[in-house]
Amino acid sequence: SLVRSDDDGATWTMVSTDIVEADFDELAVHAIDPEDPLVVYFSRLGADGRWLYVSRDGGATSEVILRPDTYEFQAATVVATDAVGGRMIMVGTSFGDGFRSVVGGVTWDQFFADVESIDCLAPDYDEPGYAWVCSNPFVQIITPGGIVKAIGRTNDAAQTVDPYFAYTDTTDFRQC
Repeated sequence: SLVRSDDDGATWTMVSTDIVEADFDELAVHAIDPEDPLVVYFSRLGADGRWLYVSRDGGATSEVILRPDTYEFQAATVVATDAVGGRMIMVGTSFGDGFRSVVGGVTWDQFFADVESIDCLAPDYDEPGYAWVCSNPFVQIITPGGIVKAIGRTNDAAQTVDPYFAYTDTTDFRQC
């Protein structure tokens, strides 16, 4: 079930979505539109795969906007694509590719990033159009130049990812 707080987490209310709980094993909230907090993007994982939903009323109702046939996506986010507030929804997979929509999930196109895995996506709120991309410590971002990093930034919907941070940059890093 989804829960929502309208008072900075002091109290929580169960949100009655139109998704039947028996239909899935996992529910994950991926993004809340920074300009409209009632617009929430979340997914549910069931026997028939992971589906991406949007709710435009704070979770009371929802609709499926992406149902990849063969992909188990890991991450989804909303990224401001330009200075005037255009929006892009990006979904990344553990295979380094993903889907993006600039029309609110009505149509999608597939993209292939220059990374091995996209495990999380987050908008860079300081710079419109940029997003942070991360991988896990076992499947790290490897750029065409062979630079191994775990966190990078993109401003072209993950077509290219500029390396930023590697786990080996930390102190006391131990290989598995």
